[in-house]
Amino acid sequence: MPPETPPPSKSHRLRWILLAVALVAAAAVGLLVGYKMIRSNYYVGADSGQVVILRGLPGSVLGYSIHEVESVGCVDTSGTLTLKQPNEGLPARCKALEVSDLKQTGRDQVDKGLPPGSLDDARKQMQTLAQKELLPVCPPKEAVPQPGVVPPAEPPAAPGAPAPTPVAPTGENHQPPAPQQPSETKIPDVKTPTATASSNPQTAGEPCRVTD
Repeated sequence: MPPETPPPSKSHRLRWILLAVALVAAAAVGLLVGYKMIRSNYYVGADSGQVVILRGLPGSVLGYSIHEVESVGCVDTSGTLTLKQPNEGLPARCKALEVSDLKQTGRDQVDKGLPPGSLDDARKQMQTLAQKELLPVCPPKEAVPQPGVVPPAEPPAAPGAPAPTPVAPTGENHQPPAPQQPSETKIPDVKTPTATASSNPQTAGEPCRVTD
């Protein structure tokens, strides 16, 4: 019969336990360091059609996104950029900066995602987009008349006629003239178009941006 293998000693088992604990600790430290490295990166990208600053890195790991929205931007009619937190409201007359508000070169940069860096780097990238890649403001569109009813023109005021003077009869068959009835002026029934201000939507390929 082959000799029996002696059971591992307590010190041997303790070594295996310590080695397993060290491996788990090293893996946890590696994950923590990697998570902090990912969270320390910021870049400009697109989220739901808007140009935003994202925290993390593009892409996903095991189906989970490794980035989140850090700041959203808005611009006024003069092109001044304002950055706010996602849970903050935008200032009055400041429209959220959308990808469609940029020139084609700016849209391509945002769709691909600008190079990641610090938060200050991402803010500078947003400022550069607003200064160099922002489309001009669309001119206001004039109101387009719609089919409707035209207001009728005011009828000319009839001149005041003097009251008829009774004429005394001069003969048996002579009768006083009947009072003249004013002629009725017929006003044609015409329709008036009602003028309504048309909306100014952003259209594809339009070289301007809508601010209202």
